Amino acid sequence: MFVDGGCWRMMSGLEWMTKRSSIAVFANISYSSSMKSKMEKVMGNPQASYADPQEVVCDRELSREEKIEVLENWKAEAVHVQESTAEGFDGGEPSQLDKVIKALHEVER
Repeated sequence: MFVDGGCWRMMSGLEWMTKRSSIAVFANISYSSSMKSKMEKVMGNPQASYADPQEVVCDRELSREEKIEVLENWKAEAVHVQESTAEGFDGGEPSQLDKVIKALHEVER
């Protein structure tokens, strides 16, 4: 495990050796189709893919624009949950609105 820009992540042995020897190895060239399906899944329900909004900030597979899009979607859902709770329709889900807004500001700077 190592810290990369404030984000913890696991490295495979090959990735570690590659970083260590400063050789760039790029696998998984099928980026666009796999990322498209990932974005569709994430946009439908960000909470199902990420336990915490900070995980979106640390996701190296997403572009800055995609992170903003995911977090904006999550923010809209968090506002909805908070409004429902205020109206007495509590679904048992804690609102993560503050965390989402903090993550969004971090990505937008």
